Amino acid sequence: DSQWTAVEELLREFFAENTPAAANGKASVDHAIKLLCVVLPMKRVSTVQYEFKKAKVLRKRAAKEGGVDVGMFVTLFKIMFNFPPMEALFHRFAKASPDTMTIIEFKNFLRKEQKLRDGAENVLNCLYTLSSHKLDERDTHVIEARRVFGAYVGITRDGTLTVAGFVTFLFSAMNAVFNPKHLEVYQDMDKPLNCYWIDTSHNTYLEGDQLRSASTAEAYKKCLLAGCRCLELDLWDGPDNDPVIFHGHTLTPKVRCYEVLKAIQKHAFEVSSFPVILSLENHLSLEQQTIFARWCEEIFGDALVTSVGPNADKFWDRDPSDLASPASLAHKIIIKNKAHSSRVPSDSDKMTKKVAKPLSDHVVYTRAVHFQSFAASDSSARCYDMSSFAEKKGYKMVNKKGADYLAYGHRQLSRIYPHGMRFDSSNYDPLPFWNCGVQMVALNYQTPDRPMQLNSAKFRTNGHSGYVLKPPALRDNSHTGALPFLTLTIELICAHELGRPASLKRRVPDPFVEVEVAGLSSRVMKSGTVKKNMIRPEWNEAFTFEVAVPEAAILRFVVMDEKVGSKDPIGSYGIPVDSLMPGYRVVPLTRQLGFAQFRTLGEASLFIKVSVEGKGQIPDSFLGSA
Repeated sequence: DSQWTAVEELLREFFAENTPAAANGKASVDHAIKLLCVVLPMKRVSTVQYEFKKAKVLRKRAAKEGGVDVGMFVTLFKIMFNFPPMEALFHRFAKASPDTMTIIEFKNFLRKEQKLRDGAENVLNCLYTLSSHKLDERDTHVIEARRVFGAYVGITRDGTLTVAGFVTFLFSAMNAVFNPKHLEVYQDMDKPLNCYWIDTSHNTYLEGDQLRSASTAEAYKKCLLAGCRCLELDLWDGPDNDPVIFHGHTLTPKVRCYEVLKAIQKHAFEVSSFPVILSLENHLSLEQQTIFARWCEEIFGDALVTSVGPNADKFWDRDPSDLASPASLAHKIIIKNKAHSSRVPSDSDKMTKKVAKPLSDHVVYTRAVHFQSFAASDSSARCYDMSSFAEKKGYKMVNKKGADYLAYGHRQLSRIYPHGMRFDSSNYDPLPFWNCGVQMVALNYQTPDRPMQLNSAKFRTNGHSGYVLKPPALRDNSHTGALPFLTLTIELICAHELGRPASLKRRVPDPFVEVEVAGLSSRVMKSGTVKKNMIRPEWNEAFTFEVAVPEAAILRFVVMDEKVGSKDPIGSYGIPVDSLMPGYRVVPLTRQLGFAQFRTLGEASLFIKVSVEGKGQIPDSFLGSA
């Protein structure tokens, strides 16, 4: 086959250089498998071993002749290099030669299909690095280039790209479906806090269910390291004036407040520099509130936002119309609690004497107030007033007064939390609240259900900072007229190295894929089922979605076995629509665990084509409707 001429030459060189001279040109089976894994980085070791086992004729010959010679090695590579859709794509652009793609042809592919202009330079630099006749294998540029185009068989001596190098590139991180610019903070972080969705946890201290599971300081660490920026502390009087945190009136054990505050202080800014908000459910006596306030001062030091002392923030004194920004509050800890009536006498209806003044002094940007009505908030609320709503009341407000709730979010923060009967720590659907501009949608982080998968996808962008800027229509009153709208087409081509769901012991799965766009306009579509194929099932199906306000939409893939279904998915992946890269991309499949952690599934992935067309507009009356 003429497509192999260049690859075969490189394979023979690679085999000769990496086979001991004393072995008479033969490699042991184990060594041959190791070498195959080097030149097939997109394959699992277990798959290479399995495919070698299936090649009975070659296996018997290797056993008979005392090893694998170069001819067998090349044949094994050809058998295992089985990526028809990607190979067909290579041949569409490789016109000058059947076995290599010129740099000009590769540039054409990057420009025409991948829509790469700025980013093409990084890719091409890797190609140029491997075109050098003298390579220093310790050079970091060479190491990086090998990750992109593969080891030894991707680039020829004259700098052209082999089919192996092209396929390896498609699987590489440099061809990721997630926009690499969005791995960093790229949004404007100087707008008021209420202009952002904020990654928020409910009953952060719990490791499991709401009735009996452990309360730990470790849970706060896990949430912070997952990017969470708003943590909940249920505060209760402890023995010997030692405040504790636990789920009141249940069998959950208690954890010392002091331990939790220390854990927060240690891990608050490891993942994100933007402010951490501590949402207090305060059942403490005045005496223990004072102790808690003192601990906050001692442990957080200058990071604590406070209205008193040498670092006093006199925000209230300025009678502000807008909240401070995440950028201006970087590396700060913000307390959300009620305030003492002595703070602002004219606001005494929003204050209480049941709050210890030392704790009240630390309430600056997030004063907890009782919600009366949207009209009352509109006429008298301060920008630093915020209310929390149980999910049922929240849904009612969204469904019956969606436009009012949207306008409310233009002025101030609010928070939604799960219904008290969710004893199993399950989660509600966050989408209606995000769509209405609610900033803090508190979820049970320990539960890896669909709502938490959506949450993980939403906050994957903007450098995983826990703050995502809402689109103009959801963040301020100045937006008038039409809303952005686009047509998104996902071509589901094939999957790669799927593996089995945990519940399938031996049976080869029958995979299908659910493709969902979740946002202001939501839709779920389902592929056909491919029978008994986990190595490389092919679909070649296209799914088209009309997406309103793409900055608020999430694209989600779930791969399932036909019989097992959603109870035990093979793998999934979620991404903000705004962070999608166009063209032919590989989607890495993961299994979501508790606390927004993911288990990577090795090389398991989907091969797709992303097309975005017709960025248009729809009427803004679409907003605030159920």
